[in-house]
Amino acid sequence: MPMSEFEALAKNVVRRTLRVRPKENVIVECWNHGLDAAREIVYQLRSIGARSTLLFEDEDTYWRGVETLPTGKLGQVSSSEWAALAKADAYIFLPGPADIARYRKNLPKSQAATAYNSEWYRRAKKAGLRGARVLLGYVTRERATSYGFEFDPWRAMLVRATSADFGPIARKGKKLATLLSKEAEVEITGPNGTRLTLELSGRKARTDDGIVDAQDLKAGHFMTNVPPGYAIVSPDESTGEGTFRADR
Repeated sequence: MPMSEFEALAKNVVRRTLRVRPKENVIVECWNHGLDAAREIVYQLRSIGARSTLLFEDEDTYWRGVETLPTGKLGQVSSSEWAALAKADAYIFLPGPADIARYRKNLPKSQAATAYNSEWYRRAKKAGLRGARVLLGYVTRERATSYGFEFDPWRAMLVRATSADFGPIARKGKKLATLLSKEAEVEITGPNGTRLTLELSGRKARTDDGIVDAQDLKAGHFMTNVPPGYAIVSPDESTGEGTFRADR
């Protein structure tokens, strides 16, 4: 059988990001455009002896509901899904929907369709879940058109990035977080004309390194993005001088 283009990605998420163990219960959730990657993730879970459940959100049915049903009938979660979440050890999500322009066009009802989000996160945290949001789910032809991206290079880049070794990223992230946790003046510059100066006040920075470990869970950070790669800290709100230019 030929190797799936998502094999390295799936192994990375299962074995490195979430460190899934045999007999653990894992929920994999996806939309139509993420189904091929989800299939490979389910296979890799089974290959190590984990127990998987695949949740599928059909895009056409989703839009039919958003565009024709009243708000009160959207964003409902079944008791069986809540029960599965309570018993899960890990969760892997390939997000959607594919059509971001349609989402924005129906924004109030699109938001109503995910009104359960805060309750989901509360329950997931209580369950001690380890979670990964696979950002390849945001890579669709519809979104590429909306963002002005070239779809094929964008998709190839995300597949490669998700298949990378996150160990070196985690080590660099910790060093960067240590620097950002100090009191310091920071100057941010860019070739597009950005030149912004601000102050760091010694607040603790955190990283998203693509690995959910015991330290992350202790701090309440049970979801990571895959691919990862940022360190974040809030600067002193009373500072900030200069110019910031976005690339879009």
